[in-house]
This record gives sequence, C-alpha cells and structure tokens, in this order.
Amino acid sequence: VYDLVRHRALDCVPVDHGHAFDVNLGPGEGRMLMICEKAIRQLQLTAPDQASQGQQVKIHLQVLGTDGGKMNAAIPVELVIEDPKSRQAEFSGYWCAADGELSVSLDFASNDPVGTWTSRARELASGQTATTYMDVQGTTEVRSTDRVGPDAANPVQPDG
Repeated sequence: VYDLVRHRALDCVPVDHGHAFDVNLGPGEGRMLMICEKAIRQLQLTAPDQASQGQQVKIHLQVLGTDGGKMNAAIPVELVIEDPKSRQAEFSGYWCAADGELSVSLDFASNDPVGTWTSRARELASGQTATTYMDVQGTTEVRSTDRVGPDAANPVQPDG
C-alpha cells in the first residue's frame, strides 16, 4: 500500500480477510492510496548514451516489483529532461507508467544544444528516483539554412 501524497509505502499486515494498515488524517485532510499485489523494488531509466541533433530517441522507464518483473499497476511518475543549460525539455512532466512501463520519444531539433542532457525520473508511489545522461552531438550535414547570405537573420535562438 502506497501513500501517493507522501510518496512512501505504508506498513501493511495480513488479517483474516485481506490486509490492514493505519492512516492518520487531520481535520479535512485526505490521502490517495495505491494498493498493489507486490511491493515496488526498483525504478529503471534507460536512454541511449549518445544522440545527434535532428535525431529521435526513446527514453524508457520500468517500475519493477520484488519478483523482478514489471508492476501490474498504473504507476504515476515525474520525468524531467534537461538540456546542458539545465532548461527543461518539452516532454518533461507527469506521466503514467501503465503496467509498470513508459516510453517517451524525444525529438532533438537541429538547433538543440549539444552537450550532456540529463533525464531524471521519480516514481511517485515509493519515491524512488533514477537518472541517466545522454551526450548530444552536433550534425555535420550541410542544410539549406547553412547557405544563407551575410544579410540573413540570425537563426540562433536567444537563451531564455
């Protein structure tokens, strides 16, 4: 049994017709609980070690139970993807790992910053976290925008 507000497991004991657990609530206070068949053991986050501007990559997350298999539950997760300047990328946010699994496609634009990108996941039931890093390289292909004249507008986006 997991408290999704406090991101932690609750002590649960078997009783004659199921399980029992204690929840202390203050006046007007509530909780959101998630009951699973098995306990969460590990959060795994994987992504390619390297990518290039203009490439699509998959970030893959698995929530594993005590038996080593994926959780048979809809697990809430927070995924934060940051560029080398610590700015959050567009697919950062809250997701659901249906049946303990989530894949997010990340499309690097041709003008995305090169360098080390960081992906951090936090599973919101037990609070476990995982981090992975990806080195994004610049492309060397000649694009039509590389052949513009000296009076053309600057295609580089300002920071901010």
